Amino acid sequence: MRVRTTVFAVALLVASLSLAVAVAPATADAHQGDSERVVDQCAAEPPTDFDDPDGTTTEVVGWVEGYWYDEPLNISIEDGLTAAELDQLSARTAARFEALRCLTVQDGLPPVEIVPREEFATDQQSAGVGETARLLDNAKFETTLTIDSQTDSTEVRQADSAERVGGFYDFISEQIVVVTEDPAALRIDESVLAEELGHAIQDQQFDLSSYRRPTVDRDKGVLGLIEGDVGLVVDEYRAACEAGEWSEPCLDGGSDGGGGGDGPDIANWGLYFEEIHPYSDGPSFIEQTRAAGGWDAVNALYDDPPTSALHVTYPDTLGAVELTDPTVPDRSTDAWDRVPLGVAPTGGDPLTHDTLGISTITGMFAAPAYEDDTARAVLPRSGTTNFDDSGFVDQFDPHEFAHPETRGWRGDAFYTYSGEDNETATVWELVWASPEDAEPFVEGYEQLVDIRGGERVEGYAHTYSFDTETGYDIAVTLVPDGDRVTVVTAPTVEALTDVDQQLELLPVGYDDGGTTDDSGGGTDDGTTDDSGGGTDDGTTDDSGGGTDDGGTSDDGTVADGSDDGTGGDGSNGPSSVGADDTGNGGEAGSDTELGIVILPAVGLSFLVLLALLSTGRQRGR
Repeated sequence: MRVRTTVFAVALLVASLSLAVAVAPATADAHQGDSERVVDQCAAEPPTDFDDPDGTTTEVVGWVEGYWYDEPLNISIEDGLTAAELDQLSARTAARFEALRCLTVQDGLPPVEIVPREEFATDQQSAGVGETARLLDNAKFETTLTIDSQTDSTEVRQADSAERVGGFYDFISEQIVVVTEDPAALRIDESVLAEELGHAIQDQQFDLSSYRRPTVDRDKGVLGLIEGDVGLVVDEYRAACEAGEWSEPCLDGGSDGGGGGDGPDIANWGLYFEEIHPYSDGPSFIEQTRAAGGWDAVNALYDDPPTSALHVTYPDTLGAVELTDPTVPDRSTDAWDRVPLGVAPTGGDPLTHDTLGISTITGMFAAPAYEDDTARAVLPRSGTTNFDDSGFVDQFDPHEFAHPETRGWRGDAFYTYSGEDNETATVWELVWASPEDAEPFVEGYEQLVDIRGGERVEGYAHTYSFDTETGYDIAVTLVPDGDRVTVVTAPTVEALTDVDQQLELLPVGYDDGGTTDDSGGGTDDGTTDDSGGGTDDGTTDDSGGGTDDGGTSDDGTVADGSDDGTGGDGSNGPSSVGADDTGNGGEAGSDTELGIVILPAVGLSFLVLLALLSTGRQRGR
């Protein structure tokens, strides 16, 4: 066991995250298991004396570095694990993962490094983030009315990751880092270790660093595969632990991922939902894929991965729905400069725009219902949190991302502009399957404007300004146009047409096909109860395949000369609730990641491995 002494840098990480919602204690009868054969048929049968097999670790499924998947270790965690015991536990845990996933360790087990939480939090706070990256991230959250103009989104991300990360796999340095409250007496949940080792095996088999995720949406799509794959296996691993189906009880370190028994504090709920998407919807996506074609079908996805969060939440869209990448010409005056993302997906010029997708849209509309100081909602809690048959939060699929506000999404382009004194403006064009599919987004956005304190600009439809006390120093206008909606923000109403000189603010009473509300702001009274406030109940429709849910993340490769603030050392970022544990620090590893502290934000280059550190009921199968 090596104690970490170096400063944690932005990198490609696979991390363990804690779930934000409180869950009930797990019970063994929550699962249906075969006590005689917990593992997959691909696993080798251990000899009764657990003697070494004839083959090697790379050849034998379920045997790693001298230990079989069901071999008793007879170690206790009460006084903490020694270095030798951690090595034993790592080997058997990896063997169990192999026996469930039908993949083998190829290059040996990664070393495990122990980091005190206090040190980890300090490293997060001190991680350098470039000014351009800050500007881009602040503009995104300001436009989505998720983090106000007075708050630095980078600091919010840093606080979030410091609180919720329980560990991560760094697939550049090929090591596992465990964040602990007491490094002198290491107590670790076996299922958490299984997640990190699972990512290591995954990396050795599929080379996680090869997957580029330059936008928020692409990051969530790729992470839906990476995190969903490991998440499904760990869910089954944990179920076997709870049901007592292994030869001896699994080790439970009592970890809570940095929070209390009710889960960690959430720095920002919009960010939380955006980041947790691949961890929430990914396992269901993989489960559906495996049911249709076995592990071979899952392995095939690594050759042609999902490229959008839409594919993960609505699996029937994968290969069947063509997404659009809209292009908006730069029509700003000389007072505004368009800011590229600072990363290039395959070399060449940096991307001119981000794609936010349905994880961001769900986050912006879900956040108010969870905020202590907000009495109204767009999406109610009952529509965004899934419960099991016993009424507890479903840890396997905790959150719902299938809503009318996301179902018809078919692409978007988010452009950021910089003006005098680092003022920002944005143009966000979204494409929908039909004009009818666009309407819930417009209605939801205008409800959100009302909740955040925006006021209709007299004489104009879909145009709003915010007083200083709201915290938002912006004006915003929406332009519905058939199956497209354009959102434009600027510091003032007058500046909106400077950002896009062809923009025409819509007059009150114009005919937009029924989305205009002449009565005052296009928003309702903001009083939303469980009935939905214009949303559905969160029940996934038939097109969604019954699934639910990083930050856009790429493979962690930052374009030379880009000011994205990432460390560039290729290390994975930490895991936290909803954070990207695939090693793409920011938006789940997007090329424009702000840095590891940003977790799933656009362009972070680390994978965050989700480990639901809060104990809770697992979904029965």
